[in-house]
Amino acid sequence: MEGYKLKKGDLVVMHTCMEHDHPDNFGKIWTCRSDEFQHKGHDYGSIFLDGFSGSFSTEFLQKVKIEPLLIDKDATIASLQTELQKSNECAAHYTCKHLAEENRYNMQNKELADKDETIKRLEASVSFKTVEHAQKIMISATSNNERLRKALEEARQYPRQPNNEGGWTLKYDFLEKIADMTYQECEEYCSMEQVEGALLCAERLLGEGDKHE
Repeated sequence: MEGYKLKKGDLVVMHTCMEHDHPDNFGKIWTCRSDEFQHKGHDYGSIFLDGFSGSFSTEFLQKVKIEPLLIDKDATIASLQTELQKSNECAAHYTCKHLAEENRYNMQNKELADKDETIKRLEASVSFKTVEHAQKIMISATSNNERLRKALEEARQYPRQPNNEGGWTLKYDFLEKIADMTYQECEEYCSMEQVEGALLCAERLLGEGDKHE
């Protein structure tokens, strides 16, 4: 190497020599184990390389600078580490977001299930109360109808003679009044028996009319 003397620690590669073409040495970076020197009686430089037996002619060595490569390597590593960190942060973010969404989804489903159960209980309660209320109304209506029927029957019955006294079914004073009114209206006399018979027939007809309605 003209103009420059290799020194211990320099990094070199072999070129244009038989050793360079060996598969184990091709493209290999060697570290100088000594400073460049000249053997006695030789006009070319030699140097010892780590891992190489004997000295090697510096004519077939080329110094290489790996600092830029190391800088590029460090920059690449730093960039990859930054990207990896961002990826991890994104993954953590999406994981947390996914878990949050899943938890919210589960909570919403639970709330919907609780509301559905509440609605079912309310519907069952309302249905039971409605049926119970309707039954009470029906019972009350039936009772009222029965009372009205009895009241109507009593209203359609003419006054009775207590204990059928004197052999009369209807009250005697009432029959007398009807007989007097009949005479005043028709100017014809009807016996008390005729008046009572006509009134009892009228009662039966009214009662039979209700049954056939």
